Amino acid sequence: MAPAAASNVADQIGPHPSYIQIAKPYVFDHKIQECLLAAGVTEAKEDSIRLQGVAWIDSVRKALHLPVRTYNTAAVYYHKFRLVHPDNNGYIDAAGAALFTACKIEDTLKKSKEILCAAYNLKLSPAEQVTPDDPMFEQHSKVIIGLERLMLEASGFDFRNRSPQNLLVKLAKYYNVDRETVGKTAYNMSLDLYQTMLDLLDLYTHHRGSTIVGLQHPVESFINLRIVLNQEASAHKYPRFTEGPASRPEPNGLKATNGGPDKQQVHSPADDPIKSIRSPQEIVSTNGTGSPTQGKPGLRDGTVRFMLDAERAREERHAVSEFFKVEMEEYEVEIERERKRV
Repeated sequence: MAPAAASNVADQIGPHPSYIQIAKPYVFDHKIQECLLAAGVTEAKEDSIRLQGVAWIDSVRKALHLPVRTYNTAAVYYHKFRLVHPDNNGYIDAAGAALFTACKIEDTLKKSKEILCAAYNLKLSPAEQVTPDDPMFEQHSKVIIGLERLMLEASGFDFRNRSPQNLLVKLAKYYNVDRETVGKTAYNMSLDLYQTMLDLLDLYTHHRGSTIVGLQHPVESFINLRIVLNQEASAHKYPRFTEGPASRPEPNGLKATNGGPDKQQVHSPADDPIKSIRSPQEIVSTNGTGSPTQGKPGLRDGTVRFMLDAERAREERHAVSEFFKVEMEEYEVEIERERKRV
């Protein structure tokens, strides 16, 4: 009877416990490097796509007279989307979807056709400009609307966006700094920060043409500043990153620029719900049109739920795991055998 009972327990598969994705307002450097390594593109190409996308967002939002907070949110959403969906075709679709989503979040509503029209009119003279009702924007508009859901999923449905410019202006007024020198430079640097996910000095050294502050100073000034900082860090043995694993993967096979409790055994249709939370890249990917790719786990095997409170998610996973443990009992049965007669 014991073997039969064990097989029955193994065949009883309950409902999927679902996947929980916790919103992460900040991303550690080692996670960025892992995503870039998984993307399979060169570091130079990835930097170029990101810079072009953020520049596209900035130029279009200025044409639409959108506030700087919309630019901040759109740039953050664009960077997070590129980490999860690096195989998206081009940067215009992702940049347009990021700006479209940011307009909704920051309550500066703009239609997708208005965003596309503003970007198209930037190349034309005033006499040749078209209106958002032009049929040429119809298909592209549907693509951007389709990417909106993936944009929100990549950000973990986290609407806690921050605009450092407000704090910067308050600090400048409190300390009575010169507005035309220190204040303006600091404000422009806060805008340049959204063009990169890594090092700001690296951005000013290698991509000065895509920044505001970089063009105002010679490249030698930034190189000398990097040398001084590297010497100070080496002398005092300051770590480059305060958090991260002991071994950090090399980004795309290139040299980087500038320098728990035991899990309980469970049985479910897919994976252990107590394992670390899966990223949206493992859940769904796009083919450039916003439709999920077949064969990916997550949407096929269970529901993906997004939460903001990490402690609540841990408590829920611990409570749910109790219902997916396989409990087996062993029995010893003595069987008497008859002796054969000679």
